[in-house]
Amino acid sequence: MGRDELRSRIHMRIPMFMHFAADGPGVWLGSRKYFSREELVHEHDFYELVLVRSGFGIHVTERGEYPIIHGNVFLVGPGSAHSYRDMNHLEIINVLYVPERLQFNMLDLRKDPGYRALFGEQTDCSRKFAEGLMLNPNQMAVAERILEELKSEQYQQYPGWMFAMNTGFMQFVLLLSRAAAVENGMEVPFARIGHVLDYINHHDIETLQIAEIANGCGISVRTLERLFVQALHCTPVAYLMERRLLRGAELLLSTDNTISEIALVCGFCDGNHFSKMFNRKFAMPPSEYRRKFAGRHSSSRL
Repeated sequence: MGRDELRSRIHMRIPMFMHFAADGPGVWLGSRKYFSREELVHEHDFYELVLVRSGFGIHVTERGEYPIIHGNVFLVGPGSAHSYRDMNHLEIINVLYVPERLQFNMLDLRKDPGYRALFGEQTDCSRKFAEGLMLNPNQMAVAERILEELKSEQYQQYPGWMFAMNTGFMQFVLLLSRAAAVENGMEVPFARIGHVLDYINHHDIETLQIAEIANGCGISVRTLERLFVQALHCTPVAYLMERRLLRGAELLLSTDNTISEIALVCGFCDGNHFSKMFNRKFAMPPSEYRRKFAGRHSSSRL
């Protein structure tokens, strides 16, 4: 979908006063679970940092469409049209902020390569950050702890809560900046992994092989394996398996294909292997998963 077409489909522009009181902090925290397959196109008058807490989907932006999965963080600027589609168990945390209302000095952070990559002076976000940053499990745990404290301060509003909201937000910004930082002239693993994931996202996940990914990214298989372990704490094989199972879960709810047919579409040799791996991930066989969630999935699309 082109930029003009996307903007022609804007359903609403969310004003600042919906989330920011005149005498409140310049940060607002929210969360959302999606039960529909598509969200209406919208824009807003503030910045929005989005952390993908679970599930997956497609982020539709004026720059293009990008897959988003658990651990992704991305920035949407004011006046930027965007929406989500093809969502499956997608849950996000929204951190909204208004820079001119934040009471702190960036000091040396403003010169940091990671900060500049994430929060470059552009209407949406820097090209490097357009498709999102991938947090590893440790970083994700820290991010969720920071955001949980922010949420608590926001709703309890004890004395000093606005100060706590500002300082908590800065902790989150620092975490993201360091996650995208360049160290000694070389990208840290969790920044480099973005190039690999970009390659994977633009190829058929069902047929991709490890050697093909390594060759396409100009690195050795051993380097690819080390990069995945360092950045995502899993092997490339485990990551591809995760993506294929998520694709299988989506097809179970969106098609009437048999389990054997879905298994083949998702790159499994047969239905038995697919069922075994599916049960290991979702703690239930594919048939039960379809019975349990298919009705909810259908109604959410109405």
